Amino acid sequence: LEQVQKFFKKCAELESNADYKKVFSYYSTKANAEKALKIAQEYYARTAKPIEKT
Repeated sequence: LEQVQKFFKKCAELESNADYKKVFSYYSTKANAEKALKIAQEYYARTAKPIEKT
């Protein structure tokens, strides 16, 4: 999770578009990054195709 926060913080520093900068800054905080991670995990759990055993 720490790497994700660092990534979003760096993106916020480098981004020139104000709207994107706000989004990156939002996800650079621990609480918001945890929320995003949870949502992503739920999404991929629902949309991932099961692996067939051969």
